[in-house]
Amino acid sequence: MTRNEAAAELAACQAELATLYERTASYRLMMAHSFEGYALFELGEHGDDRLVQCNDRYAALLGRSREELLSPVGRRPLQLFWHAPAEEQPRWRSQLLGGQPTLGSSSRIQGGRLELEWRVIPFHSGGQAFALEVAREVSGWRSAEREVAEQREAIATLQQEMEAAALQYQQAIEYANQMALAAEIANASKSEFLANMSHEIRTPMNGIIGMTELALDTDLSTEQREYLTLVRSSADALLTLINDILDFSKIEAGKLELDPIEFGLRQLLSETTSTLAVRCFEKGIELACRIPPEVPDKLVGDPGRLRQIITNLIGNAVKFTHEGEVLLGADLEYVSDDKVALHFSVRDSGIGIPKDKQRLIFEAFSQADGSTTRKYGGTGLGLAICTQLVELMGGEIWVESELGEGSTFHFTAHLGRAAASELPRPAALAGLKVLVADDNSTQAEIAAELLGDLGLDPLVVSGGAAALQMIESSGPFAFAILDAQMPGLDGFAVVERLNEMDSPLSVLMLLTPAGPRGDAARCRELGVSGYLTKPLARAELLNAIETLVGTDGEARPSNSRARPAETRAHYRILLAEDNAVNQKVALRILDKAGHQTTVASNGQIAVELYEQGEFEIVLMDVQMPEMNGYEATAAIRAIEAARGTHVPVVAMTAHAMKGDRENCLQAGMDDYISKPIDAEALLRLIATLGPEVESAADDDESGAVMVEQMHATETVPDAETAVEVEDEPVLLDFAVALQRFDSDPELVAELVDLFLTETPGMLDELRQGIAGRDMKAVERIGHTIKGAVGNFAAQPAFEAAHRIERMGRAGELDDIETALTALLDELERLEPALQELIERSTAPVT
Repeated sequence: MTRNEAAAELAACQAELATLYERTASYRLMMAHSFEGYALFELGEHGDDRLVQCNDRYAALLGRSREELLSPVGRRPLQLFWHAPAEEQPRWRSQLLGGQPTLGSSSRIQGGRLELEWRVIPFHSGGQAFALEVAREVSGWRSAEREVAEQREAIATLQQEMEAAALQYQQAIEYANQMALAAEIANASKSEFLANMSHEIRTPMNGIIGMTELALDTDLSTEQREYLTLVRSSADALLTLINDILDFSKIEAGKLELDPIEFGLRQLLSETTSTLAVRCFEKGIELACRIPPEVPDKLVGDPGRLRQIITNLIGNAVKFTHEGEVLLGADLEYVSDDKVALHFSVRDSGIGIPKDKQRLIFEAFSQADGSTTRKYGGTGLGLAICTQLVELMGGEIWVESELGEGSTFHFTAHLGRAAASELPRPAALAGLKVLVADDNSTQAEIAAELLGDLGLDPLVVSGGAAALQMIESSGPFAFAILDAQMPGLDGFAVVERLNEMDSPLSVLMLLTPAGPRGDAARCRELGVSGYLTKPLARAELLNAIETLVGTDGEARPSNSRARPAETRAHYRILLAEDNAVNQKVALRILDKAGHQTTVASNGQIAVELYEQGEFEIVLMDVQMPEMNGYEATAAIRAIEAARGTHVPVVAMTAHAMKGDRENCLQAGMDDYISKPIDAEALLRLIATLGPEVESAADDDESGAVMVEQMHATETVPDAETAVEVEDEPVLLDFAVALQRFDSDPELVAELVDLFLTETPGMLDELRQGIAGRDMKAVERIGHTIKGAVGNFAAQPAFEAAHRIERMGRAGELDDIETALTALLDELERLEPALQELIERSTAPVT
């Protein structure tokens, strides 16, 4: 029997019982007007009987009212056989407890002599002993004996019916409970089955995606590439859906657990909002993030699951909002030395949710309106999963909403607090006067809060005209932050006016991710000192300000206004690299050469930055999360096809061997360079591919650069292509490493510190990938660690990481634990060698 059938049977029993209660009411009415007294006693084990019910006639026999008799307040409880002589009461009670009715008569003085005849009938109900007493005056009642007999029979019948109904009701409840328990067990078994099937379901999907990516790396016709690209995107979408279902199944089976690690809250929220910003601003919606300065930054929790909750809530907000703004907030509720409770909120100005639907949306497979799925899409699982994740974090989730006026989703989370670390507040910025112009009051307030927290003195206005007036009347300002898109005079128009006035004021332009193409180029043309992208983040703002005013607090002159018109040897370069150590090495090389470099941590961000800005060269790592280098290059080439432009793309790969030239060119790249990066080779390649030189795809001479790079790789083997000629490989080649870092002690120390800081997190991700048999994650993290140790010319660690990368790529994890142990051992051996590298970098050259 199903749960629904059990519920229907239970409802029928309840209806039958209600009918029986109606009949009982008629009997009660009969007894209320009877000339005999009726009383129901609950029998106690030690003679402590309790009067449960009686009619008015019974109370009159005692000379009291029925209400007074039934009230326990202020009186001694009435006992059965109250009217009998005390010496006879034990005999009658013994007879009654034996299950036999008692019959007797007695006399009492009650305002005169009162002759009583009484009968007591015992019975049990629900395990409790009861006695029904019928009492009457003897005189004048002999003629009514027949009526009494009939009433006794009616009472007995009523008793039997009540006992039968109670038994049937109890049986129905027990049966319904059994059916509910069976349904819960079946549901738990289903959920446990799906949770255990996680590997079996994901493995073929990862195989489809992986083999499709491998096929896309081969020689294909345009039509074949289009078909396979569609297969890959469809498989990714299906895998996302499967992951949601598996997450929900794990939750139902009680197998979903959090993986607490140390993380930075502001970086997490900045990265999360950045990935959603383009979609948000494409709809003309402002996306903002507010984190008060008192909120601790270094926390301990599961950042992946926290990101999942916030991404879902912001995604829903953007989906159901057509104008206005979406605001993410994180406020402090409680803090101690090692614990913190945070209150997150996502507020939107969307369509709102009716009051009667606000509880429904947190249930699985439910949405506020059945038409929502058809119009907006979605499975209805997102908020149900969020609810469970929030509960795992010791918090709660709820919504406040008015139909047509938007919604605010709230949730709380209890997290650990890492070692206290103060947010940077450079003393040189204290008291600097800053002008902020933004027509969106929320964005302006957040900018003012961030500036105030950094020690600056912000002055906020709501438009371009007000900004110009304030510059003239309330200056001077150290610099100004202008929103590029404002009604009336926008940020660019304000800068044009400042140029006409020959104003020395430095300007930071605030751009939207989905703003008009060429905004970044226009910033350079107008001499804007720099630009930031919404939503504004504290770290990026501080970095821009320090670049602008330096460490001494003195504003630097605008780059473009003072720039001479001669041909430049420095280029605007987009660097796409996910490894922090590789980023730092490449940035140092490029910065020393005078190039302007923008960093993207994965292929997707690289494509977004390329579409927003104007770059002259792109350095593209081949293996990155979210979108790899080949995919990003294809997307960039598609953008260029619409623009009619071409920018050289250089692949950066640890697989730089003969035969890779064709693969790079097939993917739309112009050249490649091997990792670890050689500074001279990189700068020589950039000089060859710069705007003044034709693209390598159109100039045969560019092949010499590629061949030269290959020969350089073969002459001085890197850790991947080297042949072991010694019994014990060198743990760390100090000479190569110091040459690579130009023997710069500051750079060496920074890179070693960065590597030692980043590696534990990468190893945690690697263990998670192995536990979940996530082949792509194992391959990607193995590749990342390999690239990091390769920078230090640490061949044994390099080869250990490379082994894990190969195992992930091949999908063969049988010996992965052995390989992981080998990698951990090599990394442990490497740490003291890295400290020695720092010492050697500071030693005087002899």
